[in-house]
Amino acid sequence: MENPLNNLYKNKEYGWFAFCVTVVVSASMYGGAIGAVISFLVVAGLYKTLKNENYSAGKKSAVAILYITVGIATFWLVAYLLAFTITKIWGDRALDSVNPEFREAQSRTLSKETFKENSTSTPVSSTVPINTSPVDKNLEKVSYVDSEYKFSINFPKGWLVNTNSVDTTVEFNTPREDEVAIVTVTAEPVTGYDLQTYSKLVIQGFYSSEVGSNKNLKIISEGNTTLAGKPAYKFETTFNYMNGFDAYSFHGYYVVLIDNNVGYVLFVSTFENLWAKYKETFNASVASFKLPN
Repeated sequence: MENPLNNLYKNKEYGWFAFCVTVVVSASMYGGAIGAVISFLVVAGLYKTLKNENYSAGKKSAVAILYITVGIATFWLVAYLLAFTITKIWGDRALDSVNPEFREAQSRTLSKETFKENSTSTPVSSTVPINTSPVDKNLEKVSYVDSEYKFSINFPKGWLVNTNSVDTTVEFNTPREDEVAIVTVTAEPVTGYDLQTYSKLVIQGFYSSEVGSNKNLKIISEGNTTLAGKPAYKFETTFNYMNGFDAYSFHGYYVVLIDNNVGYVLFVSTFENLWAKYKETFNASVASFKLPN
């Protein structure tokens, strides 16, 4: 049987043609090939229903709603079954694909252009301590020293060091393929910024990341602290990282510091279920951070 949408443009039904194209393109952007196919079938069903002269207005409305409801339900069912099948077949190899994407998304440099004066998150006066013990047994004994900004930090033993990221000054990643755990340091000139304003900038950047792969962003605690013996600001976060239809729960925190017109943002994060495992190592690495003399 001929598809009722085939001759829309030919028959000068431009409104339906534009509607069909808009729905299919939009669905493909959010749902890929599955969304495109299902949305096309739904639009075809709507067209046949609304053009059927034997249907009353009430029946047309009921059938149209049924088409839309079944279409949406079918899309989510197929998407869930596909994601479940992929996970069952490839297992942790599907999880491994989270690592590079997450590291790139989470370690962005927060440019001044992202700052908005109407940010609703304002630093508070509470104190958030950071472990200030000597170098932890889980850290490398030899510090990483940055060639440009001259800060130093001890990172977890055996972790990978990446200085080629365009979004961070340096990042340290766990070598384990089945886990995501990172420590990053971003340094940048911030002439004219005080700690409170720069902290707002970082918090605003955190919330702005929800337009991408991060969802359900929450700041679970925030307040003043110290870093390298200087006043700093810390906020602890939880969020979901979306990889297709899979959501991965993460836990982490930022520590923000300004010294000699340079802004430093330290960020640590891992899976929520691994937070207890890495928390003390994260704290020790952050506490080992030192400013140039």
